[in-house]
Amino acid sequence: MYMASNDIKLNTVYNEDSRHLNKFLNKQIVDVTITSPPYFDLKDYGHKMQIGFGQEYSKYLEDLKIVFKNIYDCTKDSGSLWVIIDSFRKNNEVTPLPFDFSNKLKEIGWKLQEVIIWEKDRTVPWTHKGQMRNLFEYILLFSKNDKYNFFIDEVRDISTLKKWWVKYPERYNPKGKTPDGLWKFDIPTQGSWGSGYIRHFCPLPEEMIGQILKISSKEGDIVRFKPLVKFEGQDTLFRIWRNSKKANLKSKKDDFDVLKAYKQFCAQQVKYIFIGLKQNIEKANWTMDRNNSNAILNVTTINGVINCLRLLIENDTYGDIDYYKEKFKSIEGFKFKKYKSSQYRKMGKDIFDRCFK
Repeated sequence: MYMASNDIKLNTVYNEDSRHLNKFLNKQIVDVTITSPPYFDLKDYGHKMQIGFGQEYSKYLEDLKIVFKNIYDCTKDSGSLWVIIDSFRKNNEVTPLPFDFSNKLKEIGWKLQEVIIWEKDRTVPWTHKGQMRNLFEYILLFSKNDKYNFFIDEVRDISTLKKWWVKYPERYNPKGKTPDGLWKFDIPTQGSWGSGYIRHFCPLPEEMIGQILKISSKEGDIVRFKPLVKFEGQDTLFRIWRNSKKANLKSKKDDFDVLKAYKQFCAQQVKYIFIGLKQNIEKANWTMDRNNSNAILNVTTINGVINCLRLLIENDTYGDIDYYKEKFKSIEGFKFKKYKSSQYRKMGKDIFDRCFK
C-alpha cells in the first residue's frame, strides 16, 4: 500500500486478513483499488481461514462482500475499484462468478460502470473434452457514484490520428481514438519459454495495470494493490532472510512471532535502500510537494526503487545503509521525472544499471 496519512505508515505491507481491513484503514483516502479475488474452491492457499477453498459458494460471496465493503468505506467518493475476475466450471457446469460478484457489490453501494474483456492469450494448457479454451477474463470497473475519476484522454490512441479529424470534432476526437472494451495484454511468458516462473496461473501484465492507473488516477493519488507476500523466487526478501523457523510461514502453521520478525526484516531492508538514496538527493527535492518541480517522491519513484531492490537481491548485491550511500553517489543527474507511472520497472532497472553495475 502507498498511503499518506498521519496514522498509516507509508510504504507498508500489512499481511493481514482483508476481512479486517477496517482495523488498519478506516478513512476515505484511497483513490484506486486494483485487485483480483481468491479462486473459489479451486486453489488451496494453505491457511485455515482462507476465502474460497473449502467454502460453500454462498459463504464465499458473503466473505467477498465483507472485504469489498471495507474497501468501499476507505475509498474516496471520486475513487474507483477495478476487479479482474473470471467465471469457472465446477460439477460440469459454468458458474458466472463475475455477475454474481457484481450483484453482491451492488448491495454494498458499488456501481458497475464498465465491463471490459481482457484477452490474455497465454493460458494454462486446456484439453478437456466438451470445453473451449478460455482466453479471456473480465475486468469490472466500479465506482461509488457518477462523479468518479475517469481520464480517458490519457489513454487515447493517436497512432491512427488523421489531420482531417480536427475539422470534424462532432465525429472524431482530435486527441485520439477512444479505447474500446476489448483489451489485449499478454500475460508474462512463464516456464522454460520465459525468464522465470511466476507462481500464479494468471499474473497481471504491467502494461495493463499502467493503463488502469492512467484512466483512474493522477500522479500523487493513493493507490492500493492487493498485498502480495512472496515466499518464492530469486528476487524476494524471503530468500535472503536468515531465520531458522522461516519455513513455518510457508506451511499451514500460524506462527505470528516468525511473521512479525519477517515483517521487521522486510521493513529494515526497504529502509536501508531509501535512506542510502536520500543521502544523495538534495534535501529540498526529497519531498512529495507537487509545487516543487524537482520533487522526486511519488508512487512511480517508490515503486522504481523497490524494483531496484528486487534486482539487487536477485543478483546478491544488496547491502546496508553505508553500502547504498556509497553506491548512490552516481545517481546525480538521474531523470526521475521522465518515467510514467507504468514504467517503474524500467526505472528500477535503469537505477540498477547506473549505480550497481
